[in-house]
Amino acid sequence: MKKSALSLFAAFVAMASAHAQVSFTGTDKPPVDDTPAASTGLNHIYVLHSAASVGMTYTAQSPTATVTWYSYGSQGGGYATQVEGVARNGSVTT
Repeated sequence: MKKSALSLFAAFVAMASAHAQVSFTGTDKPPVDDTPAASTGLNHIYVLHSAASVGMTYTAQSPTATVTWYSYGSQGGGYATQVEGVARNGSVTT
């Protein structure tokens, strides 16, 4: 992957509320937080320079909120794959 380009990896968290929080660890460059058009059904898209060794934590407002994480590649949103191995502890997913 070229260092001059943003990573082709983006992680999306389907959020139950606009007040929820997302944080990243293990990255030296801050992620780009894009808020797409409401018609897409997406709340945020986070684009990372590199996904290597990056951790992501999402805190929902409610421990019963439905949270789904996806990974997107260069093929676009139609080729999103659900992220496996997401751990949940109450309202926090990592």
